[in-house]
Amino acid sequence: FRSLPAQSRSPMLYYYLAANSRQQSDAQQADRYAAQAATLPVEQVFPNTLEDAAILAEALHQSPHDAHAAYALGNFLFAHARYDQAAALWSSARDQHFDNSVLERNLGVYEWLVKKDLDSAASHYSRAIQLSPNDYRLYEDLDKIYEQQDDTSSREKLFHNAPDAVLNRDTVRARHALYFLEQLQAEQALAVLRNHRFKPWEGGVIIHNIYVRAYIEKGRQALAIHQPVQAEEDFRTAMEYP
Repeated sequence: FRSLPAQSRSPMLYYYLAANSRQQSDAQQADRYAAQAATLPVEQVFPNTLEDAAILAEALHQSPHDAHAAYALGNFLFAHARYDQAAALWSSARDQHFDNSVLERNLGVYEWLVKKDLDSAASHYSRAIQLSPNDYRLYEDLDKIYEQQDDTSSREKLFHNAPDAVLNRDTVRARHALYFLEQLQAEQALAVLRNHRFKPWEGGVIIHNIYVRAYIEKGRQALAIHQPVQAEEDFRTAMEYP
């Protein structure tokens, strides 16, 4: 493994080496390996065996303030439906000044889908966006949370403040258009859809549905102000999905 660049090595490797050194009664070497583990990126580490979990639990026993071990063990526990224990470990890592957007997102998912605490979920997702403003997936989830809260103002600010690169993602455009449609702002919804080539995804019918609903709503609004010719045009356009 020494031939690998340092940043390409998984911290799990060093946690295992630290455990092996402890078994050989070499505490100093174990401490060196554990310290090395704590310096490596851990965001994409997903322990998936009981041995992994045991090694991380041992690392935390030896060093209770190891935020990386707490984060990684939390990932394992959450994946095995031990949600409260996972969240406690993630919160512990956060308290150790492990400022990380994935960690905040994980806590947001816990508060949103497990605890049903939308306010706390929104707070964690907002913090995640501050740490990683170009991660478009955070905006999708936070908009869904605001939608469940019926918080139109926060949804508007979320899209207004999002970077152009985020707004240009297909799924975020869909959420943005849906926001306008839910406010009965059909023309604004259609403006978000225009001049953009969407890449089809499996089961992805939402763009078609928004397009059709937007033109139907536009037609209804035309009828409401006694413009039947415009209404007919809008209704016909609804049947001509590009």
